[in-house]
Amino acid sequence: MPTARLAAAGAATGSSAAAPALYVVGGASASMETQSTFWKFDVATKTWSLLETSHLVGRYDAAATLSTDGRRLVMYGGLRSAGEFLDDVVVLFVGDAGL
Repeated sequence: MPTARLAAAGAATGSSAAAPALYVVGGASASMETQSTFWKFDVATKTWSLLETSHLVGRYDAAATLSTDGRRLVMYGGLRSAGEFLDDVVVLFVGDAGL
């Protein structure tokens, strides 16, 4: 289960393309320490899973959406703990690997 955080990016599925789930990326702790974790909440089983990522930069206040097929979470920008603005685009796979 993810730790308490603020300003995390998130997106939800629920269409016929993917099973209902909530994805949460990044955010900041109460002391504004940035988080670089990627979590999935399975609505059917009401369980959290930590998803594997590589080289995810900790950030908060990023924007995120899911691709129309529900297989990719696309995230843009945000802030690092030092107040540094980010202007990158990150694509995290949430569906079948190897797409």
